[in-house]
Amino acid sequence: MSRFVKIVLIIVALVVFAPVDADAQCAMCRRIVESNINDSAGAVARNLNPAILYLMSLPYLVLGFLAWLFYRNMKAKKAEEKALQA
Repeated sequence: MSRFVKIVLIIVALVVFAPVDADAQCAMCRRIVESNINDSAGAVARNLNPAILYLMSLPYLVLGFLAWLFYRNMKAKKAEEKALQA
């Protein structure tokens, strides 16, 4: 493995396995959930987690698309360099 890959793997392992306490909800979301749990309806509380997951997934999709574009362009550049060398 190259040195760069080893460094990236070490950084990813440190980030993934580092214990971090975090509150995932903002103050407004917490108030909405707490008020709806006390009510009998609770529809907002049930739909809050899927909404958070949906909002969280969009940046990852954009980054994945940009990584795919970068990969495709690098692959085309390497193919062009091989064609010029031949």
